[in-house]
Amino acid sequence: MKNTLSNHFEIGKIISAHGIKGYVKIYPLTDQPERFFELRELWLDPDCTKSALHIEKVEMMGNILRVKFEEINDRTQAENLKGRLVYIERAQASPLDKNEYYLNDLVGLAVYDAQNNHIGYLAEIIQTGAVDVFYIQGEKNYLLPALQQNITPLIEQGKIRVDLTNGVECD
Repeated sequence: MKNTLSNHFEIGKIISAHGIKGYVKIYPLTDQPERFFELRELWLDPDCTKSALHIEKVEMMGNILRVKFEEINDRTQAENLKGRLVYIERAQASPLDKNEYYLNDLVGLAVYDAQNNHIGYLAEIIQTGAVDVFYIQGEKNYLLPALQQNITPLIEQGKIRVDLTNGVECD
């Protein structure tokens, strides 16, 4: 498995229509939902090449966003978007500080243990609410809490070094 830097980021999921004027409710899949207020458009396709929706208005309703798109003008159109994921382009993402990385960029990287033995690839990052969990797929599969003390990303080298002390072997 080879990692390539993604040109897009999944940042939310449309969960329902709201009202009769074309508003949708979006569940944010980002730790910075306030970023929606700065965005001008969201994409419905993961390549961010077609299906752009232009944001007219954003409101927070607890932990859910209420969004009005210029292209969506009634409840029926809004209901047709239910279940769709929304994306932004990499260029729209928040800038990183030194030694920070986007989690998306880690998926697909080779994973090595503390003794530099290749154990597999990062297949998935599972968001549990409290702590993300890395699913490492290889000869043996592991679940590992994505805590700083467990993980050393070496993105430039195309790999991640992990301490499996807190990991769990799984099927």
